[in-house]
Amino acid sequence: MRITFDEQMGHIVDIFTSLEFIAEDGDDEAFSKYQIKQNEKVERAIEELKESPNMNLEKIRFFFKDETKIFSSLLQIKELWNKNLTEVLDLIRNKGEDEIKYNLVKELTYGMALPEEEIQQITFSNESFIMFIKELNISAEGKWNLFLFTQDIKIYLEEFTVLINEYLPIYSKVTKKYSRYAEKEAQYYKDKIEEKGMGFINELLRDAVDTEEGIDEISVSFMFYNCYSIISSTVEKSRYLLTGIRCEELINKICGNTDIENNLLILKNLSDKTRYGILKLLSQRQSYGLELAERFKLTNATICYHMSYLQFSKLVQIEKKDHKAYYTLNKEVLRKCFEFFYKEFGLYK
Repeated sequence: MRITFDEQMGHIVDIFTSLEFIAEDGDDEAFSKYQIKQNEKVERAIEELKESPNMNLEKIRFFFKDETKIFSSLLQIKELWNKNLTEVLDLIRNKGEDEIKYNLVKELTYGMALPEEEIQQITFSNESFIMFIKELNISAEGKWNLFLFTQDIKIYLEEFTVLINEYLPIYSKVTKKYSRYAEKEAQYYKDKIEEKGMGFINELLRDAVDTEEGIDEISVSFMFYNCYSIISSTVEKSRYLLTGIRCEELINKICGNTDIENNLLILKNLSDKTRYGILKLLSQRQSYGLELAERFKLTNATICYHMSYLQFSKLVQIEKKDHKAYYTLNKEVLRKCFEFFYKEFGLYK
């Protein structure tokens, strides 16, 4: 399998990620979930961006506030591959209104598993879409912004393009200050991949990212602003892997590096009531993400948070069927964990 590097991809994702951080006013909920603090250099860069002259903060919040999902409806991660920023903006500007409204409903109801017919009913007329917006559990400002956006989508797509082009010089000036640090951190991963190939990727990601048969190439790109994240997507016979330059720090925090750390983390997963319930259910039958969200009355984002711990600890396995990722309990890992502690405490007769 061939492994290549794509610098451009990470840079484009970083542009949009920095805007999402600015729009959320430094919200660190995601970091607190993993008991990790935002990277100091990323935090400093975001503050400098927010304080830069001529920043259109109102418009940034309009497009990038997470509660409205406006930006999410404009672009899917797989649409970024093998494109430069100009091509990405052209793609967004030329999207149809029906497609964007459909994407909005999918994003705003993510985890609810709405039937296709119900989505079609919501997007059928302007009146039904307005009723849908009114019933959303988001702020009044968010509902108003969604209403404005959906009444003049084409105009707002042009405004989005203008916003990005005006932001680019500001972004480039600030981000350049941290380029040496970002390049140094990325070089560490490059050197390891060039030395060990897929062995290092599997070692780094604890086999959590699928590299299924039929993949001819893995293209790796690195992110500064999204420094703790891992994004993976498959397009035809290529696997694209976006890796944050500090992702190893988060993975080690989740997984541990020694037998005792790994097994203690398994016990920690078992001591979490929600994860225990998930594992108990998976011991009886396979389930996919939306099923688990409905069963435990949680959002899909919360289920993904729990599954990331279980997956990196190798407590669950993934099997793809009918375009869905089904989870099963890895009973062998659990059995070895119990055997480890039996030996540690001399519990064998």
